[in-house]
Amino acid sequence: MMTVPVLLTQRIRRRRAAYCAAVAVCVIIEMILRWPAPSMFHLSYFLIPIAALLALLVLVVAPDAGAWLIAILVCMGLVSPFPMSYSYLLIVPVMLMIIWRQNRIAAGITAALAILAILVDRKLLFGLGVSDAVIISFAYCMIAVTLGVTSLWTVDRQRLRERSRQQHDRQCAAAALHDRTTNDLADAIMLIDHDLERTDLPAEQIADLHRLRRFIQHAMTGTYQVIDTLDDKRN
Repeated sequence: MMTVPVLLTQRIRRRRAAYCAAVAVCVIIEMILRWPAPSMFHLSYFLIPIAALLALLVLVVAPDAGAWLIAILVCMGLVSPFPMSYSYLLIVPVMLMIIWRQNRIAAGITAALAILAILVDRKLLFGLGVSDAVIISFAYCMIAVTLGVTSLWTVDRQRLRERSRQQHDRQCAAAALHDRTTNDLADAIMLIDHDLERTDLPAEQIADLHRLRRFIQHAMTGTYQVIDTLDDKRN
């Protein structure tokens, strides 16, 4: 039976996949509507849309990597001389939410870069030519890659700290079980054995003591199994 967090994670993945599929349909429709005249057609027309569709697929399979790939494509696609699918901007909120989960500062910088790229694309900022736009697109790519690597490095560090904390908690739990619980159970067995050595006890009480001893022995065996499991996970 699946737990609530697992079901919630699967639901989020299904919703993300459905949203990416809807954005992909919008990108394809926009590409068809903006199809150039035969005399103006060039293979570069497919560059950004196809890369966008592939990035959406990566976002579904590997959200962390896909979010940064989309961030690079959005910034580069807007300032590059190649045609940009504007419907692709619908995926930006999802991209920013994923990056926000990794690193809030990186998410803010990425959002600022995307806004600047839109301003450059709409000629509201700089009004640069094609050659200058290529240089800016390269700069955007380098900034986005740097932010992505930094953010993923931060996530890895957080995961290592969390793993170290979990190992410390397991070590403390194993030590507490070994030093306290098993000692208390062993003392209880010793007291029962001491009572069983008496010859003045009725048969019914002796049977109860034997039954109680088996219960405590079973609990001790289970406790040692838990300790071994914690030690295995710690190692």
